[in-house]
Amino acid sequence: MRVSAKIQFLVGLFILFVIGCFVYMSLNIGFKFFNSAKDYYSVSATFTNINGLKDNAAVKIGGLQIGYVENISLDPVTYEPKVTIKIEKQFNEIPDNSTLSVKTNGILGDKYLDLRVGFDMPGTTKMLTNGSVITNTVSAIDLEDLISKFAFGDK
Repeated sequence: MRVSAKIQFLVGLFILFVIGCFVYMSLNIGFKFFNSAKDYYSVSATFTNINGLKDNAAVKIGGLQIGYVENISLDPVTYEPKVTIKIEKQFNEIPDNSTLSVKTNGILGDKYLDLRVGFDMPGTTKMLTNGSVITNTVSAIDLEDLISKFAFGDK
């Protein structure tokens, strides 16, 4: 009987550990509590289709996360999705002619924004700063549209 109580105690301790891990991961992934010490600047961009992009999605350059999606809203004039992103201030030498595109992690993965750094012509190219607008955007590819075009021969 003594061994059974010891095993039950260890199993309970293990379950508490697993629950603690889930709470930590959900707070770390879902919110930016643990990144609050970093400084960011805001940049916005307008897309024709963001197809599943959500708040707090990653912003990456070459696979390295440099920021996150702060807000997604509808432009009141063009009725297109307007995305506001936060970029870490240490990445302050990004030319304003860079391209921002909606990408997918894997086939059925989460959406993220991929920032392709533009060219820098010294003296003429401006860098992204707080409040800048990225005009070169590539919208998300809609898989359903591609399949229907292939299946039905639509152009």
